[in-house]
This record gives sequence, C-alpha cells and structure tokens, in this order.
Amino acid sequence: MKKRIISIMLIAFMLFNASLMPVSAEESKITHSTVKSAIQYALDVATLSEKYLNNMLLAQFDYMDYSHILPTLYLTGDMSEISKENSVILAYRFEKTDGSVYVVNGNCELKWQGASSLSYPKKNFNIKFDNKFEAKEGWGKQKKYCLKANFIDCTHARNVGSARLWGQIVNTRDETDPITKKLQSLPNGGAVDGFPVMLVINGEFYGLYTFNIQKDKWMFDMEDTKQKNQAILCADAWSESNFFKAPATLNGDFDIEHNSYEEVSDNPEWIRQSLNNLINSCIESDGSDLDSKIGKYLDWNSAIDYYIFTTLIGAFDCFGKNYMLSTYDSEKWFFSAYDLDTTFGLNWNGESFVEPTRTDSGTIFKYAERHRVMELILKHKTDEFIKRYWELREGVLSESNVSLTLVETVGDIPQEVYEADYRLWNTIPNTKENTLERIDAWYSERAEFMDEQIKSLE
Repeated sequence: MKKRIISIMLIAFMLFNASLMPVSAEESKITHSTVKSAIQYALDVATLSEKYLNNMLLAQFDYMDYSHILPTLYLTGDMSEISKENSVILAYRFEKTDGSVYVVNGNCELKWQGASSLSYPKKNFNIKFDNKFEAKEGWGKQKKYCLKANFIDCTHARNVGSARLWGQIVNTRDETDPITKKLQSLPNGGAVDGFPVMLVINGEFYGLYTFNIQKDKWMFDMEDTKQKNQAILCADAWSESNFFKAPATLNGDFDIEHNSYEEVSDNPEWIRQSLNNLINSCIESDGSDLDSKIGKYLDWNSAIDYYIFTTLIGAFDCFGKNYMLSTYDSEKWFFSAYDLDTTFGLNWNGESFVEPTRTDSGTIFKYAERHRVMELILKHKTDEFIKRYWELREGVLSESNVSLTLVETVGDIPQEVYEADYRLWNTIPNTKENTLERIDAWYSERAEFMDEQIKSLE
C-alpha cells in the first residue's frame, strides 16, 4: 500500500516537471490543467490510502492480546451527551493483569476533565464508581479516579513519573514534623500517582491512558472535619497573586479543591484570610523574619523542594500556576506539585521542545524574579537552598534515578499498544521524536546547566 502511494506521488511529480518544459500557449493550458488534476488526485489517493492503511492496521490490533500485561477498563453505554459539565452513566468492568476482576456489573459516572486539554480530540475523564475499590496497592479503597489521556506526551511518562519523583523528594525530608510524616504516608507526598491502562468503550479499543489518583482531598488524606482548618488550593492563573506579589481573591487566581468546612459560599473568608496571611508576610518581609514570622504560615522545606524540583525538570508551566497549596491547621501552608506533563523539555502543546539551557525564564534567577517566595529563598536562605540542591542531585534527582523512575512508570506498556494508540488518535504530536531516550539526553544537559547556576552561588 505504501509503495502504491509513493508511485502515485512520483507520477504527479513527473507530470509537474513536464509542465515546466517550453510549450505553446495552447499546450500549456492543457498541460497545467492536466497536472493540477493529477496532483490533486495523487494527494487525495495518498490521503485516503494512508487512512485506509491506518484503519486496516488498527483493525488487526486485538487489545485482548495485551490484557494480561496492562490492566483494562471496560465501559459500556451511551457517550453522546458527555461533556465537562454533564456526566454519563455507564456500566464498567475493571480487570487486573492477572485476569482477576475488581468489580463486575457496576455503574459509574464519567465526564470530561481538564481545561486547555478539552480542545484535544482524546479527552481526559473524571470517573466515579458506585463501589469503592483499591485500584493500586497503597491507595486505599476509593470511588473517584481520573483517566489521563496524556495527549501531548505520547510516552505517558512525564505526568505520573514526575509526580513519583516529587513523592521521593518528600520522603527524604525530616520526619519529625507531623504534617511531613502524614505526607510521607501518602502515595506521592500530596502529588498524583497512576499506572497505564487500556480503555475499552462499547467493545472497541479507545486508547492508552493512565489510571490516576484524582486531585481531591484523599490525595492529601483530608476529610470533611466540619472545622475551618483544612484546605487545598491549586494556582490557576499567571497573576500577581499566584506569584505572591498581591493578595489573593480566590476569584480565578486560586481554585479551591477542598474546603473542610461546609459553607454556602464558594469563596470562604477563612481560606482567603489564611492564604493572604502568608502572601502578605512574604510581600512585607525584609528577609529577617523568614522563620520567626513567615515560618508560621509557610513550610519552607516544601517551598525549597518545589523551587529545586520544578526548575531542574523544566516544569515551566508550574512556576506561576498549577502548583498546589495545602493546610491542615488553617495557618501553615505546604507546596505540592501538580500537572507535570510539560516537563523534561516538552512544550505546552507537545508539538515542540524547549532547550535544556533555556534562559528567558528557565533559570533559578529568572524564577526568583517572578515569584516572591523563590526570591526570598534565593536571597535569604541561600545556604539551605544550595545544600538541599546537592542532596537531591546526588539522590532523587540524579540522572540515573530520574531515568529509572520514568522507565518504571511506563515499563509495562508494549510497543504495539503505543502504536495502536497513535493510529487511533493520529494527531498525537511527536510520536517519533518524543521518546524516553530524548528525555534522558535533555535532563542530562539540563542538570549540567543547573549545576553551574548553583555553583555560581557558592
């Protein structure tokens, strides 16, 4: 089939070359008309033939051949009315790779999830099951999960793999702090976790996904306490508030993901006041009160780790948004990482790559110019910052551990499943160039670049 496409294109090319030869006006009219039709025909045939070949290869893919390798989620029902606001009710069956069944003949609610990702043909989903079950050991029994399409990252490694790195970082902190100990008991220290899964809808392969922890209170081991003490926020904009340079309003700058106290208001005063205690203390600080005053409102260890982590892995989309803040006592806030698919050199839409030596906004110095917390760390907690940087570079964020963590995240995905996913969703970007090998090369150069920046501070 591919040879036929090439042959047709060659004929069109030969006709085009012939049309350039000197001829009479009448002959030229006939020739150009003929060539135009021939080229258009060749393009049409090539497009249809490629589509036919793609569909033929996809039809030969049998997901059952790989169900013993990857968990498989089967959904059955009408998907026509689904949207971000409207959920559909489907029957489901979730099978482990050993063939045992988690739940049989259950129902679930499914709806789209995300913001900018809603424009992509392959959608993310929030899913709520009618029965609690433990999808992965250590998660506990839950009802709500998320199915991530990872449309811009064909490796499916960045989002979950980076979250696992964050969890490893949290686990290296001092265990004497009670909140830190609580975070260390969670799957990834307050970040998501997930594993590859095949999604089958109404008997047809729907794609390769990751089955993730949802951005919810159980990710932070929080409950509805009926007290004004626990909250989870997610930075949702590139605003002065998100850079801690102006008080927050909670109207578009931060989203409230969890509020332990049930209020009618969508904009609780206690959360806004608590967050602004932190932000205002940072704005007003001259650097002499970082522990005595700001330390009451901010866990510096989490902030330093976030600064190092996001800068090193190139999580540029997380500098002013996407980071999460959590409090367990309505006073002190902890930084946590979220939405980590645009990392390790991948641009926001997956169609291009960012240089590892990016200097316009990708350095520790540029980050400090933008975010007030990072500025205070760089100027007034320099020694702590440098010490922690080298600890992480020699351990969790070493080239070898980063590579191993990402490989283990997707290690069970057969190449045939990847290729079936690419054929089904054939606008997935950079399926040839975006590889784990490229990530390794990018991070190696990035780490060297960052090491030099840290050395300049010593």
